[in-house]
Amino acid sequence: KLCHHYSSAKLYFKVSLEANSPNSVDIWSVYLLSLLSCYTVFHFLFMIPNWIRFSRETITNA
Repeated sequence: KLCHHYSSAKLYFKVSLEANSPNSVDIWSVYLLSLLSCYTVFHFLFMIPNWIRFSRETITNA
């Protein structure tokens, strides 16, 4: 379950925003952190095939 923490943080943030709680800044930080880590993981996974292809081309051309 990738990015499950992201969706739960988003829900938590939405609830806190509606409740207008004073700790909404902390939840905003968690939300941004979750979004960032989620993006980083996905970006890393998408980059792996490119690295494999690049290394294969380098070996073939050498």
